[in-house]
Amino acid sequence: MKSRLRNTIALAALTTLLATGCTEKPDLIVDHIVTQSWTNDQKMTNVALKNIGAARANDIRVYINLEEDPVSPNHRPQFVRVIEFLEPGQQVSYSVFWNHPDSGLQHEDNSFLGNATAVLVEIDPKDEIDEINELNNRSIHHLEP
Repeated sequence: MKSRLRNTIALAALTTLLATGCTEKPDLIVDHIVTQSWTNDQKMTNVALKNIGAARANDIRVYINLEEDPVSPNHRPQFVRVIEFLEPGQQVSYSVFWNHPDSGLQHEDNSFLGNATAVLVEIDPKDEIDEINELNNRSIHHLEP
């Protein structure tokens, strides 16, 4: 399934590349999101991001959010990272420990992460980087109850 998704993403990027003739741009994707069981004490998400384009991308802002139901009035669980650069073909991975005492992500307002339903990853959410495909910068992983 993951292989088919990666092939579909790569084919979409290649189609866009051929249609637009844009060969010297980056193309940033969420390669995968893996979350450990959300019912144990280690609420952790592993995220891998990749540049499948033909050029280097610099100063890449990444939001890793917990989607909630109901949504917290304050203290939305969000991890923000800025990646200095990704060369063509380069991948970077991060682990987010949502309930680590130093993370500051658990709060009474968000039911101590009890309202989390999914992990949403957004690369370049403000479209500051000119890419081959601007439509493949988001991915969501639904949490199993």
